[in-house]
Amino acid sequence: MKTIKNQHSTAIKLNKRGRKWFSIYAALVLIIALFCTVGMTAYAASNDPVDVVNTGILTYLMRNPIRDRSVEYNDNRLSLYCGQGGKCAISDQILEIGYMHCHHIVPRQKGGTDEYWNLSFVTDTVHRLIHATDENTIKSLLSKVNLDKKQLAKLNKLRRLAEIAEIA
Repeated sequence: MKTIKNQHSTAIKLNKRGRKWFSIYAALVLIIALFCTVGMTAYAASNDPVDVVNTGILTYLMRNPIRDRSVEYNDNRLSLYCGQGGKCAISDQILEIGYMHCHHIVPRQKGGTDEYWNLSFVTDTVHRLIHATDENTIKSLLSKVNLDKKQLAKLNKLRRLAEIAEIA
């Protein structure tokens, strides 16, 4: 195999017949990026106004996979970010680099997998709240996020699945 670079400095592998071969990961990333920009724009045009996901954060997630995690986990992070519209699954806050966490709904220690249905993007504060057990820590974190009853119910569902006591 010979590797060349195209006009965009993208490495392309060519076999003896000159066919282009792309990695599966790169192809999935392109499909996900296309879905996020086209799919969310189409949804916004046909339904209630919706913000298109932040492509800067999506690009960051693509270029910075979590080391020591499966390819499935890293691919599902991209899909999940788009699927949630770039917002926290609990608080609906906009997710920001450095303050977002891809949470396993069923914890890995309890048999949870890296499948899409078992992952949920939440803000860092909400993630700490999911796992918090100290009463003072819980009070402090709750004051930062101001959850309504519906959001608190979602949070408590994740706490139950992690076998942590619900917040009253």
